[in-house]
Amino acid sequence: MYVWLWRRLPGPWIVRVLEATALLAAVLALLFLVVFPWVEPRLPFTDVTVEDSTTNEQPTDSVPSGVVPQEQNPAIVDPGFSTSGQTLGLGATASKGARA
Repeated sequence: MYVWLWRRLPGPWIVRVLEATALLAAVLALLFLVVFPWVEPRLPFTDVTVEDSTTNEQPTDSVPSGVVPQEQNPAIVDPGFSTSGQTLGLGATASKGARA
């Protein structure tokens, strides 16, 4: 597609570069000024529910329901090491707590 467009642009290569840049700027301006504002109200990003649907009470703590703080969540581990001491993805072993 780019070769097709490049061959159809008139003029020497420096003029083609300027024309291609102007076309890219026009396409981006069209997207940001016309297309994205038209599409945005039709997307469901504003239909967010955070509260628990079973009760209408406000939670007593500051953490939303269903969210476990990081220090209380055992599923959150150091991304470089598994619980067995092996580095993830490389298969080499390391002592627990050691950093490479």
